[in-house]
Amino acid sequence: MNEPELKDQVEKARRAEHLLHDPIIKQFLRELRENVYHNIRTSHFKQIDEREDLYKMLQVMDRFEDSFRAYIKTGQLAQSKLDKLKTKVADFSKKLKHLP
Repeated sequence: MNEPELKDQVEKARRAEHLLHDPIIKQFLRELRENVYHNIRTSHFKQIDEREDLYKMLQVMDRFEDSFRAYIKTGQLAQSKLDKLKTKVADFSKKLKHLP
């Protein structure tokens, strides 16, 4: 992977982390999850289809958050690769300066 692609992944991770930790989004997800759990707990035992739909909503919310976490992890790995690349370039530059 080249440097621009790595930088793009780092930027996506930064944005994903910002969104995932945004207080409004966190509050929205928390309230939505609480609402879904409440609806599951208070559903009538015959409301099987409704509970299935609520369960699917929970799965979608989990996948939403997991996708952001995956972007963050990928960005961290990309940043690590960029740091190693910068170190190699700096070391190579130092070696070139010492050549006759």
